[in-house]
Amino acid sequence: MAFCILLALGFVCIVFNRFFLQISYSRIAPTLLVPFLFNVFVGLQALPFLLLPDAAKIRPIGWVFITVIVGLFLTIRGLVFVLQWYRTETNKFAWFIGLLFVFCPIPTVMASLRLMVAIKGFEMLP
Repeated sequence: MAFCILLALGFVCIVFNRFFLQISYSRIAPTLLVPFLFNVFVGLQALPFLLLPDAAKIRPIGWVFITVIVGLFLTIRGLVFVLQWYRTETNKFAWFIGLLFVFCPIPTVMASLRLMVAIKGFEMLP
């Protein structure tokens, strides 16, 4: 179930990303949009934890491994994407904010897990 949600979120983010990058009159700079969508994608991966009962004892080793690997891949891909846009981006401030967003997927993964622990009252097993 959780893997299906992960695949569906990935598909939605890819389609959303392709749609906005093909619009010529887009008001959002691609250097801001793509890293932001990467962070939204890894943040939404924690949603399957809402299906678990309250105060459950969990050990999300596999989830953490998969999402950190995905976050690392998105960080590398986002860094390549933002650095390619450096010369063509007219607004260097937006480019710099996009560059900062690129380094946020892994902290977003950890923050989303801690948020789910706080919301559902999970007990994290070692």
